[in-house]
Amino acid sequence: MTGVILIISQRILLAAVILIWAGVYYFNSGNPIQRYEFKHATEQYLTEVYSDHSWKVQAIDYSFKEGDFRARVNMDGKVDFSVFGNNLDALKDNYWVSKWKNEIAKSVEEKVQAILGSQADVVVNILIEGSDVIQKRSNTLHYADIANQSSTQTTIFLKATFSPDKMDQQIFEIVQWAQNKQYHATLFFQTEDDSVHIEIPAQQLKSIQTVNDLHPFIQ
Repeated sequence: MTGVILIISQRILLAAVILIWAGVYYFNSGNPIQRYEFKHATEQYLTEVYSDHSWKVQAIDYSFKEGDFRARVNMDGKVDFSVFGNNLDALKDNYWVSKWKNEIAKSVEEKVQAILGSQADVVVNILIEGSDVIQKRSNTLHYADIANQSSTQTTIFLKATFSPDKMDQQIFEIVQWAQNKQYHATLFFQTEDDSVHIEIPAQQLKSIQTVNDLHPFIQ
């Protein structure tokens, strides 16, 4: 009798362990059938939208909080981006946003290197993921094509070591260059020692025509 009770207890314990494991799996990975359907839909979407590119689905992530899946994709071995959407028939992606962020960050880093003679930490954010702002897909689509529509949702943060006696002029040159490149965005400048912070809202970029125009923005 004791042996029977022990066997039943072991089976109950095993069942409990399996249920806990299944719960943890679902929490972290979602429904496996829905996961497969999402991956399949993502591959179809990429085939249709980016047929002229080489892409690879690297992973499928699941958000328990949002209850949806997101695919991590690499395009042409250069750009990492995501495909997402609750409706499998209406998926979206942030390829162009990711591409622009990379291009702008690299361009800013190179310009800062040329002006300061040293490297800078550059972070670019473009908060138009899934937006209808991007209505066409083409190999020639640039940030400048939608800059006026998305400028208030784009930020460029730059932290660098500026020359104490030339800082205003150096920042002015970067601002003028950003305008010429049509990098319409809110610009943040910060010195390496955190002693100076400058925030220039996108709507006021064009007002910076001289070095003195920077002074109201210095914190």
